[in-house]
Amino acid sequence: MSTNLESIYLTLEEAIQALPYPDQPGLLYDPVKYTLADPGKRIRSKLTLLGAVLTGGDPHKALPAAIAIELLHNFTLIHDDIMDNADTRRGKMTVYRKWGVPTAILSGDILFGMSYQQLNVYAEKGWLTGTEFVALLSTFQQAVTAVCEGQAMDIEFEGNDVVPLPTYIEMISKKTAALLSAALELGGITSKASLEMRSHLHAMGTAAGIAFQIQDDLMDVVADPSSFGKKVGGDIREGKKTWLMIRALESADEPDATMLKQICTSKSADDIQINQVIRLYENLGILQDAQKEIERYYSEAMNHLQFFNNASHYDYTRTFFDALLNRSS
Repeated sequence: MSTNLESIYLTLEEAIQALPYPDQPGLLYDPVKYTLADPGKRIRSKLTLLGAVLTGGDPHKALPAAIAIELLHNFTLIHDDIMDNADTRRGKMTVYRKWGVPTAILSGDILFGMSYQQLNVYAEKGWLTGTEFVALLSTFQQAVTAVCEGQAMDIEFEGNDVVPLPTYIEMISKKTAALLSAALELGGITSKASLEMRSHLHAMGTAAGIAFQIQDDLMDVVADPSSFGKKVGGDIREGKKTWLMIRALESADEPDATMLKQICTSKSADDIQINQVIRLYENLGILQDAQKEIERYYSEAMNHLQFFNNASHYDYTRTFFDALLNRSS
């Protein structure tokens, strides 16, 4: 059964690469083609297909929703790179570095519009009732709103000396987890899943998304740069309020807390300062605490997956999440 799903993943990628574009203006559509040419991991679109099969649906009918969530995700990445002044994405130059900010904004915007075009397929083909189609649009729009709110919160954090951990969790539940939960739930909606099923899919994605982001925070200081694709301590260098930094600020004594705040404010930590922060994380037990928190949220996600233990692809989905939460890049 997993082989069948793998073949649908190939169909998904073929459909993304075959999306039609007008010839002109090239300045608008060339960056879109450039962005989508690199498949990345397609985590969110694959979750949409998994949401469909877990709830007894046809993954082929989930393909437009899967493409929609992938287009939306790439829209957020193009705009995030502008806000973060990022030079590279997936190992190549970011859109705004290659074409400039105005073009990057427009290319992100057209991806956003294209995502809704994919959802229109369900109305055009009559695959969903009016009520179900409204639920599809509502779930998608709620994810859009959550991602924007999460990004705004993340920007606000840059000017705050203190960010409570619960507030940080709220931020990543929106900025990172919202697309994962929406992806799963969209798959369920395409298979006409019950509200109870959709609730479990949504909660599973939220918990997994939080675990995913905390793991990303942890990997910033413990991962092998050659496989992770980033320099060690990049978040520290940029002064980001990650789970580790916030937890350290809560646990450190006054001199160490002052040092951490100064590094966050400067946003220009050198290698010596980065190593100093990492040693402090180790001494305070922050790395172990982060791992425990990842495992706690992952366990919560698996508890919701257990609701589908008799479903097609249950074991495959569990393996998918295992790989997601034990990645090296």
